[in-house]
Parts: sequence; structure tokens; C-alpha cells
Amino acid sequence: MPRLLLSIFLIAIIFVTSVGGGLLWSDSHEACVHYGNFNSTWRCSKTGIFAYYTCCADSYECCFHLQGWVILLIACILISLLISCICIAIGFIRRRK
Repeated sequence: MPRLLLSIFLIAIIFVTSVGGGLLWSDSHEACVHYGNFNSTWRCSKTGIFAYYTCCADSYECCFHLQGWVILLIACILISLLISCICIAIGFIRRRK
């Protein structure tokens, strides 16, 4: 199971570096503009390795989002844990018989 997780992670890294954007990697918006009374502009934080920022629905605030590869990694770990628990449960059931 760790080999599967590692291979998926490596494929994700290769995909991110070759494509430079898309589902697994996103860049932050430079700024969010609010056309209200004061026409204010909010600067979003820069893109990080784990997160990026976009303009919220209100369009004058920056919203935090996890990078796609982080979500993929968390999903792979959770699926791996679920499969491991199922295999352990099946092993206990077979030993009882």
C-alpha cells in the first residue's frame, strides 16, 4: 500500500511541475477589489506550497484554499487507512474460523 501512495504522490508532483497549473496547483489572485463606497483593494497572500488564495463571493476578501495536491494526498492517505482497516478486519474474521 505505501508503494501505491508513493507512486500516486510522485505522479501528482510530475503533473504539477509539467503542467504548471490546473487541478493540482493554483496561483493566488493578486488583489480583490470591492466597488463599494471606498473602492477598496485587498491584497491576497502569495501562493504557498500548501495553499493559495482567491477572491470570495463578496469579491473584497481573500479566501484560503488548499492546493489540489494536498487534497489528493489526504484522500490517498484516508483511502489507504480504510483499505488497511478492512484488511485487518478480514484477517481477524478468517482467524476466528
